[in-house]
Amino acid sequence: GGPPGEIRALIDYEEIDALVRAIDTAGKASEAVTKLTHFEVRYRTRGDFEVMVFKQLSDNAIAAAIEGGFFDRSRLYLTLDELIRLRWMLVQAKEKLDESKN
Repeated sequence: GGPPGEIRALIDYEEIDALVRAIDTAGKASEAVTKLTHFEVRYRTRGDFEVMVFKQLSDNAIAAAIEGGFFDRSRLYLTLDELIRLRWMLVQAKEKLDESKN
């Protein structure tokens, strides 16, 4: 356990590259890739960390969210810029893990 309200999710090392590619793909979601008025793109790891990009019903803006947790799942809404920063952090973490192997 951690501090109250802390959300934890596990991402296996082997899944990092696929997760980064999924974030890249989801980040490109827009009206240009579908004729549907509303859409949602999701990717979930084996450890139940989930990334979503969707068109909001209220203002038609494109937004993102991440979701995780083992027993009590929690969702954190992000801007697309914040999702891209999360992607960058995942890439940096993988690079550090790769360095520690050598």
